[in-house]
Amino acid sequence: MTTSPVEADEAAEKPATRTWLSIAKALLLFAVSCLVTFQLEHYAEDVLRRGEGPAGVSQTVFGVSGAYTALVTTPQYLVTRRTLLIPIDPASDPTAAGLAGNICEQRKYVTDMLRALAALDKKPLAIVLDKDFGVGACSTYGPADPTSKLIETAAEVSKTIPVIVSVIATGQKSNVEGAAGVIAPSLVFGPTVSEGISHFPEDSNKLALGWNMFDEKTNRLRWYSSVALEAAAAVENRIFQKNPSLKGLMESGQSPYMNLIPPGRIDVLFAAELICQPGASWFKGLLPERCKRFEEVKRSNPAFTSDSPVTRDYIRGKVVVVGERGLGFDRHNTALGSIAGLELQAMAIEALLAESYFMPVPYWLNLILGFLLFALVHWSLMHPKSLICIVRLLVVLAAFTIIVGVAARVFHIYITPAAGLLAMVLKLVGWVGERLGKLGESHATVEA
Repeated sequence: MTTSPVEADEAAEKPATRTWLSIAKALLLFAVSCLVTFQLEHYAEDVLRRGEGPAGVSQTVFGVSGAYTALVTTPQYLVTRRTLLIPIDPASDPTAAGLAGNICEQRKYVTDMLRALAALDKKPLAIVLDKDFGVGACSTYGPADPTSKLIETAAEVSKTIPVIVSVIATGQKSNVEGAAGVIAPSLVFGPTVSEGISHFPEDSNKLALGWNMFDEKTNRLRWYSSVALEAAAAVENRIFQKNPSLKGLMESGQSPYMNLIPPGRIDVLFAAELICQPGASWFKGLLPERCKRFEEVKRSNPAFTSDSPVTRDYIRGKVVVVGERGLGFDRHNTALGSIAGLELQAMAIEALLAESYFMPVPYWLNLILGFLLFALVHWSLMHPKSLICIVRLLVVLAAFTIIVGVAARVFHIYITPAAGLLAMVLKLVGWVGERLGKLGESHATVEA
């Protein structure tokens, strides 16, 4: 039986038609992925800012973005070199027992720490008070007023050591155009003490630089740097000249991703090791009794401080971050899991001083790179043999992982081709379904 010329032409056209149809479907799939990721990114950004959402959604958002961030940006051997934590932690430090919920005692405790830091021969480069100091929270009056003593001591210490305090920022919407949030009334420490935003809803994998905020004290819009940026600028006064990209990021309102340091590699000094100095001017009131308990715990449990061999000598040349730390208190979801806000401050300061942050690429470039990734995945899965498709796919994914890793770790560029990744996942699901369908058809034909 001979084939007519028309039938031969139709048979020759079928492979080409199937190819163009496949390309058209791929382009449609990528376009749909772009629309979906655009909506998801805005929704995820809202969830990350508010820290809330439908049950399980927040954890899913943090989990997916965190896994990618950890894969791309997290080297294995990061340690803190310029920062030191002094946590106020009633659970681990006997001198802080009973401070939870007692604002007046907390302010006395912080005042003693400031005096102790200022009295050291080997002084720190800067002191960060990573705490919210609300107005009226401790309303005793008189010469022994803890709030007045704290303000007075901070102002005195700041004459020789830069002191940075946290102001209370909320995500509350303001009627003022351009305001990212509202600065609630906080203690006024005076002109020699710097202020910065410590806790403002933000993706905790990113390095917050600052925001335009509506200030309820002055009833106007003004720029507030983050506590980390204020601390880094106090230590390195030419930070913007050395890192001109920072100014550009601030002006554009972008927040770069930062290297995250495992909490176990952050230097921590027990507050008791700093303030328990008999004979010092601050060693009075309840402090001797608190220090006595600390010594008793150390004697009864020699391993008590073995996890933190840091001594007062470590303070010299470091940015000291003082703040509260405890189970369930001020925790933030990151690529490394739940991390205390105090630890995040140390990571942010380290990232700024070491230029260990990653510049986000423009959205259009992420789309192009995402399309290239998807196109390579689509090509990988076009071969009729499944094994060859899988090998091709593994090579493409390995190359992609290496490229984004090198871009982040060598060139400090953070690539997030979200649309391409989503399209790739949908394509893989479709391909697996198609191959399983063909396998089922072949088995049915054999049995028939």
